[in-house]
Amino acid sequence: MRRVLAVSFRSLLVILLACCLAGIEYVRINDDLTTMFLMDRSHSVESMQEDQDQFIRDATEKMPSDDLVGMIDFARQAYLEQMPMRDGYFVPPGRLPAMANPDRTDIASAIRLAMAMFPHDTAKRIVLMSDGNDNMGDLLTEARRAKADGIPIDIVPLEYERKNEVYFERMIAPTYAEAGEQVPIRMVIRSHKKATGSLSIFHNDQLVELPADYARVELKAGSNTFYMKLPAVAGGTQTYRAMLNFDDDSMDTVSLNNTASAFSFVSGGSPALLISADRSKDAPLVDALLKENVQVVVRTPSELIDFSLLQMMNFSAILLSNIPAATFTDVQQKELASYVRDMGSGLIMLGGPDSFGAGGWIGSPVEEVMPVTFEIKHKRVIPRGALVLITHSCEIPRGNYWGKEMAKKSVDTVSSRDYVGVLAYTYTPGGENWEVPLAPNTNKAAVKAKIDRMQIGDMPDFGRTMQMAYDELTKGRGADAAQKHVIILSDGDASPPSALLLGKYKAASITVSTIGIGWGAHVQDAVMRNIATKTDGRYYAARNPRQLPQIFSKESTVIRRPLIVDEPFQPQLVGSATDLLGGLRTGAGGLPTLGGMVITSPKQDPNVLIPIIRATEDGDDPVLAYWQYGLGKTVAFTSGYWPAWGAEWTPWPRFAKFWAQVVRWTLRQESPANFDTYTHVEGNRGRIVIDALDKDASYLNNLQLRSNMMTPDQETGGLRFKQTGPGHYEAEFDVDKAGQYLANVQVFDGGKSVGTIRTGLSVPFSPEYRDLTPNIALLRQVAEITGGRWLNMPGKEAEVFSHDLPPSVAKRPAWTWVLSWLFLPAFLLDVSIRRLANWLAVSIAVELVILVVMLFGMDMRYSGWGVAGSIIFAELIGWTIRFRSIGVLFHYMTGTATVLAETGDRSAQSLDQLRGASERAREELADAKAGGVRDVRETLEVASGKGARKRFDVGDEAAGGTVEDIGKSLGGAAKAPPPSPKKPGSGDGEDTTSRLLRRKRRTRDDDE
Repeated sequence: MRRVLAVSFRSLLVILLACCLAGIEYVRINDDLTTMFLMDRSHSVESMQEDQDQFIRDATEKMPSDDLVGMIDFARQAYLEQMPMRDGYFVPPGRLPAMANPDRTDIASAIRLAMAMFPHDTAKRIVLMSDGNDNMGDLLTEARRAKADGIPIDIVPLEYERKNEVYFERMIAPTYAEAGEQVPIRMVIRSHKKATGSLSIFHNDQLVELPADYARVELKAGSNTFYMKLPAVAGGTQTYRAMLNFDDDSMDTVSLNNTASAFSFVSGGSPALLISADRSKDAPLVDALLKENVQVVVRTPSELIDFSLLQMMNFSAILLSNIPAATFTDVQQKELASYVRDMGSGLIMLGGPDSFGAGGWIGSPVEEVMPVTFEIKHKRVIPRGALVLITHSCEIPRGNYWGKEMAKKSVDTVSSRDYVGVLAYTYTPGGENWEVPLAPNTNKAAVKAKIDRMQIGDMPDFGRTMQMAYDELTKGRGADAAQKHVIILSDGDASPPSALLLGKYKAASITVSTIGIGWGAHVQDAVMRNIATKTDGRYYAARNPRQLPQIFSKESTVIRRPLIVDEPFQPQLVGSATDLLGGLRTGAGGLPTLGGMVITSPKQDPNVLIPIIRATEDGDDPVLAYWQYGLGKTVAFTSGYWPAWGAEWTPWPRFAKFWAQVVRWTLRQESPANFDTYTHVEGNRGRIVIDALDKDASYLNNLQLRSNMMTPDQETGGLRFKQTGPGHYEAEFDVDKAGQYLANVQVFDGGKSVGTIRTGLSVPFSPEYRDLTPNIALLRQVAEITGGRWLNMPGKEAEVFSHDLPPSVAKRPAWTWVLSWLFLPAFLLDVSIRRLANWLAVSIAVELVILVVMLFGMDMRYSGWGVAGSIIFAELIGWTIRFRSIGVLFHYMTGTATVLAETGDRSAQSLDQLRGASERAREELADAKAGGVRDVRETLEVASGKGARKRFDVGDEAAGGTVEDIGKSLGGAAKAPPPSPKKPGSGDGEDTTSRLLRRKRRTRDDDE
């Protein structure tokens, strides 16, 4: 039997393996339904969010128990709020998270996400609740995909009507204009009904004084067009902005669509912009440039109001003279980099105590476009700095998030040679811990990853963490640092440190700056300010998280002082055959002495040129380096700071010519192609159109146009122009954010540059604030394409979960299931049958395998009846196998008792036989005639058992007497007298002994 089973299971294994290799599939038919609700949470239907939520609750109140329901809300992005689940809708009322960026609607992305979340083995349905104003994705394309997958989209229209609304459709200005001409501006305003008010116009952010009849507007229902002309007084970018003001607030509903903007590029030489920390210190440089007829405009950081990329384009080059990174926001730094890389402009950075790496520019986007890196890469002995960050939980929204982000910002701005450490109170053993132990900042990515994993808790007091920082900076790894600084990021509600500890910080020259995040009662200003004051640090009241990046950039520069060389040196000219150094002599004596510089490292790029250096034993430090990056050019002059470091340079006769050559080399090339260019927006797509004609009005074909587009969120991308007609070129791009879209187009004809076109468009507000009526026609198209239904509120009347869809037929590869739940169990059973010693063990193994397969392979573990049935079935199979061994097992368990019982029975039978023989012997003796014969009597006594007792029992009287003969005393054989001769003729010819012996033999034979 065992052999037959082993062969059978081995054959089954071969069959199952063949099925797996054949790629068999199984078909599953299921009538269950999965419904995904899509909730529109864009700005246009913001007031209808509760109605949508109630519709879902009503519709799912009596849904079938086996059906599944999920929910996705969407605006610009789609978010999954509930996975497809049984038993209803579980999002608590009023607990939906705030929707990010509700200024756009992308219904297509919500449908894509819904189709991705459907289980494969149920019927599928989408219920879309929306006004149909899809202004980002391609809704109809997604609807066709849903139809191909057999998924109907039911529509719940969100209908509303805004009767009183006025908005700008567009504001149009020419792309190019000539300096001094009147630039025509056209504005198109749409109104739902009559409205009156006034119009305000801003030119380059300056309010234009308009005559009363120009400023007054009377709008009629429909489209209204207004014209005016504004003078282009200077070259560069001219910006225009219009704003509507109504006589009565009831004339308009949405105020966000009451502004419009446009811009034009005015021909003429654009000046250079010098951003100076101190006008007086940079006066020698300004005078030198003006002397060489280089147009330059000077601005201090405080005068840079809304310094955006569009304003930067007013200048052909920008000079940063001793300007720290904290002067600019993160967005402005990205725009500075794009100003060079994508817009083809120039950037010059001059040295000073607050410039380059000493000014916190390490790791910034500006460092990427410069020809030098702001960290020290070559070997030299430079004093290290040490920065310790102490983070504390902040009780404002996303307070801990900002704490982590700013800690990472500090890691980026600190050199890789400096020490960085992070202390925090976390809910781990010990409370206060070095989340990032103080160590050289060589692996910035790893340090930032540790900061991301921090779980910041509510620190009870500052004393413990400040003591840990002090010990590490004075006795630990930071003891050798030349500059030591601590930054505390907190809301200040922890207990203050002791005066003794603050005194220790002061004595050890460890400065502490504190940053209070929050507002009102969220921040304990007094505690934070006292810590900073007592340790010669600074206190910042950061009421706006946008201020934090600049604060941390500024504070991180405290430990960057070792990068400054504040001693005279002789710069050396190592190459003069360049446009920047034409006419300067090579050699040590060709240049005046400089009094100091900021140390940097040249980038390892063959395009980087370094004509002026500072030679040292450890290597050469760049003094002047330049290269072309992207479409623009950048120059790094690591000295400057004229009163202190350049006192001998400013009187140098070639000072003015030298700087004029440097600035002219970086200026943006103003050679616009004489082509007609215009831009416009169609839905969520922008379009740039260029008509190329030569001087004879002939079409220019087969031009090569290379362009980069800068979006409002500082993202860059290339534009692809296509020639769609004679001399007609077009490019399209996504318009998904409000703001300025700028493009710089380089035109080539046969590989030769023809000129550069600067163009772009302005999007003042999202279409969400312009499309003010539901797009019912688009929603009906979606329902018709997918075979969906038109549902109306309330949800109780909508039969959302009606099972009128074909059951799902799912075909899935079966080899994984066969391999896991058939092949592997059969293999185990095959081994069990061959190796286990008896049927009992085999049956137990079979039971376990069957139970596991039924519970997990057939998913019967999800119901009580399934579990019970699996156990019963496994037990039946097991007992069927081991019934053969039940008797053996019972015999094994009761064997000892049975043997003992049989032994007792045999003993009783032997005693009964002896008693029967004794009785028969007595009867024969009674009949015997020759009584008293000693040998017969002894024989009988021995046979009856009495003789044996007598042999060893002599009696009490005999035992007390004298022993005469030990043999006699023990009942042994005594010497018998000689037998008397037998009388002839006496007896029957056979003596008594013979008869007795014969009878005993007969009795023994009977017993056997």
